[in-house]
Amino acid sequence: MCAHAIQLLRIAPHVFQCPVPAPTLPPAFSTNTYLIAKDGEGVVVDNGTDDPDAIQALVDTIRSAGVRRVTALIATHHHRDHTSGLPALHRAFQAPVYIHPLDRTRLTWPASDAAALEDAPPALSCAGIALHLRHCPGHTHGHLHVEIPGEDVILVGDHLAGQGSVWIGPPDGHMASYFRALDAIAASGCRIAGPGHGPVLKDAAAAARQLKKRREGREAEVLGLLAERPRTLGEIVGAIYGDTVPPGVRLAARRTVQAHLQHLLSCGLAEREFDAGRGFVYRLPNQITLSGRAPTAY
Repeated sequence: MCAHAIQLLRIAPHVFQCPVPAPTLPPAFSTNTYLIAKDGEGVVVDNGTDDPDAIQALVDTIRSAGVRRVTALIATHHHRDHTSGLPALHRAFQAPVYIHPLDRTRLTWPASDAAALEDAPPALSCAGIALHLRHCPGHTHGHLHVEIPGEDVILVGDHLAGQGSVWIGPPDGHMASYFRALDAIAASGCRIAGPGHGPVLKDAAAAARQLKKRREGREAEVLGLLAERPRTLGEIVGAIYGDTVPPGVRLAARRTVQAHLQHLLSCGLAEREFDAGRGFVYRLPNQITLSGRAPTAY
């Protein structure tokens, strides 16, 4: 239930952030919908709730901004806390829903809603405002950034967060791709980043570099743990987080550590072997294996 009107927060002359209550992971309790609006025309990016009251409040908020015609709905990625409300917005505005084809296949919408989906084009326009849709995988394989250079804004979905960090989890997420996505944010030339959750970031490049440094620090921590002894994924997660992570977030934390391990494996900085009693055990190259034999490359 949405008890209050949706806020319309101006972050650039023609770009607005609308935090909408949505079922997402703590510490966030809302997903940001973004509105690009000029001369009665609008484009909407992401919406993560199918609650009818919240949808109506958002529609009223968009109308209050002077938007008479919404020409496009964009999904930065397929996760339900970014797409659940898009079918209802499609019905309200009769606008197509654009999503990258790699993420389109991951949606489980009914056929009546899926009919609104179209593959995201490389560029759109909103009353003369250019929107560039960049394919930047990382959080998901089909993740999109929406660059609005004329407004000095880049909408980055779940590649940055207004507070805290973001999770990257296989098989949908890929750490090496995510590092490249952070580099793309830093190189975009846009000053303001609109994240999927939390307040806007006023220095997009600095925020991207800081989060990449944090992720690289986590990989160094994993390597330090493996230097002590070979460990399973669960043992690594326990050593890093202990009891500090709420149960609802622990799976995301585990999957992010898994993404780090896959990255380290692909870079040749770690290896793994299968133990019948413990499952996959990760180690540094040239460490003695659990059987006491010299390691074998996999």
